[in-house]
Amino acid sequence: MDFLEAYMDMKTLQSFLSLVFLSAIVLGITELVIHHYYKKIRNKGERGMTLFSLLIAAVFVNLFGFVFVPLSIGFLAVSASSYALLDLGGTGSIISWVAGLMIYELSHWFIHMASHKVRLLWCMHAPHHAPEDMNILVGHNLSVFEITYLPIFLGAVPALLGVDPIIIVTINVLDQIWNIVIHCSADMKFGFLRHFIITPDHHRVHHSKNLVYMDTNYTTLVLLWDTILGTRVDLKEDEQPIYGITRDTKTGSYIDTHFGEFRELWQDIKSAPDLKAILGYICLPPGWSPDKSKINTVKTQKIAAGLMKV
Repeated sequence: MDFLEAYMDMKTLQSFLSLVFLSAIVLGITELVIHHYYKKIRNKGERGMTLFSLLIAAVFVNLFGFVFVPLSIGFLAVSASSYALLDLGGTGSIISWVAGLMIYELSHWFIHMASHKVRLLWCMHAPHHAPEDMNILVGHNLSVFEITYLPIFLGAVPALLGVDPIIIVTINVLDQIWNIVIHCSADMKFGFLRHFIITPDHHRVHHSKNLVYMDTNYTTLVLLWDTILGTRVDLKEDEQPIYGITRDTKTGSYIDTHFGEFRELWQDIKSAPDLKAILGYICLPPGWSPDKSKINTVKTQKIAAGLMKV
């Protein structure tokens, strides 16, 4: 399969993503109407912000679509497949699909974890966590900056490790569909499957700012890597999730929600005593400080609370 043929197959698959995105908007607005009817909306400004965020993302991507085509998951997957380090087989093998899912999820785990542990990446990822409620619209409240690095890890990296581009994009479509489910406010338990797949409860834990829940459950489809790598935490009956981020955020404001973390980072950079401190603020976890006595990362807080060993 040459590059053009492969890429056209990718475009066919990726066209489903537009349908998934449209479905998410329709379902999200339907959920909003239901919440309004039953008076379950705690912050109308926050809902308005998520809708405005969707509008900005749609306009931005369409306006600069020609720029972002080379950054799409499909394009990167096809391009990187020419340099694959492994050969895991094509779409006709079940083993290829299973291996593809495991590699895709591991790459997703890594970049999602990094988005919480590297402050510059956290500035881009924080808008998704800022809302103090969980609903379908929150699932698509993303920073436009994340498009600059997510496709590399969800498209190019799996392809370099031998996953067929068709498998990569198919899994990504499923990932986007499941993204709607795990952000839904409806109470869905999934029975015995909750031991193997990411459920809304698992993702509610991920979105919580309760110290015991912070920086956990990074995958979005299966629980394998969170379990193996020690980042899996199940919802506790006696610890209800409190959504949002620790910074005092005006969640009804698009500017504060999407750029507030950048503002805080810039303030720290301006006050940094040297280049080493500047790089530390940019690359080390949120809460890091060159003054070791003032370090307040999630890890140090968990150690202090006895939730994690040194």
